[in-house]
Amino acid sequence: MFKNVISKSALLYPLLMLSAMWLGFLLQHLGFFESCFGAIIPLLPEGLLGIITSPLLHGNLDHIVSNSIPIAFLMFLLYQFYPNIANRVFVMGWLGAGFLVWILPPIDILTGNYMYTCTIGASGVVYVLAFFLFFSGVFRWNMKLLTISLLVVLYYGSLIWGMFPEELFYNMAETSKISWQAHLSGAIVGSVLAFIYKK
Repeated sequence: MFKNVISKSALLYPLLMLSAMWLGFLLQHLGFFESCFGAIIPLLPEGLLGIITSPLLHGNLDHIVSNSIPIAFLMFLLYQFYPNIANRVFVMGWLGAGFLVWILPPIDILTGNYMYTCTIGASGVVYVLAFFLFFSGVFRWNMKLLTISLLVVLYYGSLIWGMFPEELFYNMAETSKISWQAHLSGAIVGSVLAFIYKK
């Protein structure tokens, strides 16, 4: 029944991404990625590798589970409804968001002090996908794609708060481990890609 409705790539690519993420997580915990190796370290040459590898690495089980669900869902939507540009959007989004995180200076918003940070996790890619899917439907003004936009807002509208430093909303005794820079970078890159590919 669904043979001609759901494309193979909409199932295959999310599955490949999830497999790569969980393999990276396993290798991490077997000691292959120690300290900040494989992470994005802003403005330092040794952090450039992280542009490619950081979305495959996660701090703990909660971290990878919380990224796996939206990655699977949003990648399915991308490959199902934008099959002709899905690979380009995904790869350019991954690399573009990672590079933007690398060039953003890691400065504490409240004190202005430099912070040595190691950014890992696929949340930047999640933001790329969510913002691409939302704005692409809006820019194209296509009813089917607008429905996808509304679906993304319904389930992931709260992502908007992740683009701002938590210090602005809470008095935090210790530095947050959530990378708002990765979220903001993903949102910017996803929105720009939606504009570029609006036709």
